[in-house]
Amino acid sequence: MTINGTGTKPANGEGVVAEQPGQRKDRRSLLLFLLLPLLLGGICLWSLFANVTLSSAETFIPAGLHSSELADYSPDEQQSPIRGLHISIIESVIQDRDPEALDAEQRATELVKKLDTPIPTVTPRPGLPTRTPQPSATRTPAPTSGPTETPGPTDTPGPSATPTLTRTPSRTPTATTPAPGPTATKTKTPTPSNTPTFGPSPTNTPCKVAPVLEINTPLDVPTPSTFDWMDVLPGEAKAYDPDNVDPLNCQPIGDFVTNNGDGITQVQFKIVYVDGGGVTVHEQNQFTELYCAFTGTPTCLTQSLGPPFEWPNDTPIGSGEHELHARARDDEGVWSEWEHVHFFLDVAPTPTPSPTPTDTPTAVPCTVYGLSGFGSSLNDVYWTLGNGGPVSAEIQWITVEWGVSGDLTRIKLDGTDIWDNGASSSPATVTGPWIASRTVGPSQSKELRFTFQNPVAGGMFSITVHLDVGCDLDNTGTAS
Repeated sequence: MTINGTGTKPANGEGVVAEQPGQRKDRRSLLLFLLLPLLLGGICLWSLFANVTLSSAETFIPAGLHSSELADYSPDEQQSPIRGLHISIIESVIQDRDPEALDAEQRATELVKKLDTPIPTVTPRPGLPTRTPQPSATRTPAPTSGPTETPGPTDTPGPSATPTLTRTPSRTPTATTPAPGPTATKTKTPTPSNTPTFGPSPTNTPCKVAPVLEINTPLDVPTPSTFDWMDVLPGEAKAYDPDNVDPLNCQPIGDFVTNNGDGITQVQFKIVYVDGGGVTVHEQNQFTELYCAFTGTPTCLTQSLGPPFEWPNDTPIGSGEHELHARARDDEGVWSEWEHVHFFLDVAPTPTPSPTPTDTPTAVPCTVYGLSGFGSSLNDVYWTLGNGGPVSAEIQWITVEWGVSGDLTRIKLDGTDIWDNGASSSPATVTGPWIASRTVGPSQSKELRFTFQNPVAGGMFSITVHLDVGCDLDNTGTAS
């Protein structure tokens, strides 16, 4: 290429400078460089649009972005301030209201069953706002991908004729473990019904209840016992503490014979003269077995109702209705309720009619009867009881006083035992129970012998024999 003298490129015939090949190549490269990013951007946009629109039917996941569970965030109902009650408390209330009730256990069990039975309606207390029950929420499970999209069954609550004050359960899953509670039955035989629970029981806290007691003698079932002046009055009770026999549940499942005395530290007795104005005529405390109204170990002593017709505290014994009361105290210092039985006394002596004709002109004098010939041997002392009269005479009661240690064990008349009940304290008035004939016929003499627990040598003895003919015979002697 040549350049003219002016330093410019020569023009073509039309006065336009001719474009060189190198310039055209540079311009094409610039255009290509500008169009290439636009082309690539369009391809990307097209690819994104195609993927979303063309494959939406096949790649869309039909999953909800919210939880299928429902929760109830309304305020909880106010909890009751009363803790779970043991059935024994209900029994104690029944026994407090009706101490003579024999079916307290059955009534308590029936009450628990009634309280555990749902009721159709609840009547709100006047003055309180009425609460409208809310139906429980319906949960519809989310559809699952597959050939069919049939929704599963819904938890729709059934219709209720009468709304009840029931709290709508929360759908929020919680992991709760029910705490064990005491059972509402006291029997050892399991029942087929569901055992109601009265709430959580205290952990590692032993139960404590009052002791239980029963009076064994005298009995007033089916009718009260009656005693006359020739009888003796028994009195005994048995007791145990349920929280010693059954420390887990404190149920009164013990046996009054085998568990007598378990957990018991004291038993109180008292005799009330009902027909005498309700005064207490005798009291006794027992701190060890046996629990006797008139003391005694290993057997309970009895109370003579004959002469001198007095209780152990010298209070006169009267005829009419009486009550024996007893209660027990356990090793925690808790007393049981007073238990009592009724009995009747008839202590007015009635002379036995004489077998002689009623037209006897004169009464037989007591001088024809005699008590003589005192003697002793080993553990025995004896006298000769003589009848010099024309009619038979029968021993009604005997008072014996002895000056040696040990008990009076038996009395014999003419070699035959007539009494063997035993007496531990001197003096003792023996009015029975008699086990053989005590009659001395006209012009007869019989040996009256007394046997003691220990040797009688050196002791002084005194007796009074009362005969049915109205005579008292006395004598004393010192054993050699």
